[in-house]
Amino acid sequence: LLQTSSKEWIKPAACGLFHARATVCAQGLFLPYRTPKIMALKLIPNPTFKAKVLIPIAGAKPEPVEFTFKHLGEKARIERDEAANAMLADIRKELGVPDTQDEISAMVEAGALTVEDLNKYTAALRAVRPEQVQTIAIGWDLKEPFDAENLALLFDSYQGAFEAIWDTFREQLGVARTKN
Repeated sequence: LLQTSSKEWIKPAACGLFHARATVCAQGLFLPYRTPKIMALKLIPNPTFKAKVLIPIAGAKPEPVEFTFKHLGEKARIERDEAANAMLADIRKELGVPDTQDEISAMVEAGALTVEDLNKYTAALRAVRPEQVQTIAIGWDLKEPFDAENLALLFDSYQGAFEAIWDTFREQLGVARTKN
């Protein structure tokens, strides 16, 4: 007889005999029985997920805020990115701002683009940030409601917040950030 870890005595049998708490082999070996792990991967993931976003604070450590993000499959994410890029292209076209930083710099040097033009462009970009975040997130763990007004306040108060939210979302989806 062999004694199990729970002090039960069991009779050795052919290799591979499973007991409630042990596997016993005819050679007299005692092997603890382990329940096989069940995979957590699902082909269709949950529609939302939570992730901590480290909001940068000037002069202090970043503060974690838990966001509830929408899980976007690759096709939906690409469609969302294309829509965002089209919206930004419309803003650039409306304000006469070129697509690349090099072109912007050249226009500024040539006097074709003023600081006032760039300020209008920056303000237009800031204005659409809450809408952009609401396409990827549906909530947070702050006491204030998750809405466009409070998102705009967050972005105004903590200037790295938009990028932190965006980067966390993309990291959680496993999408590497690409530089423009």
